[in-house]
Amino acid sequence: MKIKFGIILFLFITCARVAAQEPVIKTVKELVNGSKTFDGQSVVIRGEAIGQVMSRGDFAWVNVEDATGQIGVWLSLEEAGKIGSLGNYHTKGDIVQVEGIFARADTRLQGETAVRAQTVTIIFRGEPIPHEFNMVKVEISAALLACALCLWGSREMIKRRRRAGK
Repeated sequence: MKIKFGIILFLFITCARVAAQEPVIKTVKELVNGSKTFDGQSVVIRGEAIGQVMSRGDFAWVNVEDATGQIGVWLSLEEAGKIGSLGNYHTKGDIVQVEGIFARADTRLQGETAVRAQTVTIIFRGEPIPHEFNMVKVEISAALLACALCLWGSREMIKRRRRAGK
């Protein structure tokens, strides 16, 4: 009896672990390189939301970038509303996890390669990117400008002397 209970407990724990596993996250490169394999399949991607939310009626486009590339994500305005920060020069965008259907050439989206999002989860919120003012670069630039002006002025003086000497 104890052996049966032990086996059942083992199977239950094993099955529970399998059911609780994280979804397999695909990179953009994997999706693009295996586009025929993944076409129409449920996929999970994770990356930074970048650019702009481009609204189209009740839906929107958002670009997601991971370490291997970028891909367009077609999602409802409700899901797009979850995204607080989009990546650009001044801001690190939200890190999002998108679960949806990969389309190699979605006919409903004029043949675009995209992920049709079913759910969007915010993994990390974006934040401002600080840009420090580098005074050394300003000083070097000013010195180079002064040198260029001196050279130009010298050239002009030489040209005037040559004209006056003729």
